[in-house]
Amino acid sequence: MDSNRRSGLAVAILLILAGAFFLLINLVPQLQKLVSWPLIFIILAASFVIWPFIFPSVRRGLAGLIIPGTILFVLGLIFWYCDFMNRWEDWAFLWTLIPGSVGLGMALADWVGGWGGDTARVGGWMLIISLLVFAVFATFFGGSQLQIAGPALVILGGLVLLVRAFIHPKPKA
Repeated sequence: MDSNRRSGLAVAILLILAGAFFLLINLVPQLQKLVSWPLIFIILAASFVIWPFIFPSVRRGLAGLIIPGTILFVLGLIFWYCDFMNRWEDWAFLWTLIPGSVGLGMALADWVGGWGGDTARVGGWMLIISLLVFAVFATFFGGSQLQIAGPALVILGGLVLLVRAFIHPKPKA
């Protein structure tokens, strides 16, 4: 079976399992107390990320599933934080981590799938930019800890870019 069919098979199995899980939760009300919706995001994330490791022979094709898995995982963490801390107003700046989750997913998918590095480089920059935008927003809208950590992250980002400006990569032949 070629990698496109295996990818389709993996997504089909994922959807069937997710639908069965949701149906079970709705049919057995006692289970609703055990499962929070941020946890559902994290479980769905794991169900996306696991496929490249289950089918290592087509890892290169399935590695793309890591990207939506990473997005779902970060959303689960954001919603868990907002729910646990009861700070839904922090959504005003926490959303800036979503583009970073795409970048992180791209970098991880490149690494797992052996795609060649360009995707990882773009994903890394998306992650860095997202974290810096998060830091700026957290400085203005975050709680007292984030109002200190935000500027520190901005300073760290500036230092990284400063060091990078003085380190010249070798030109490609």
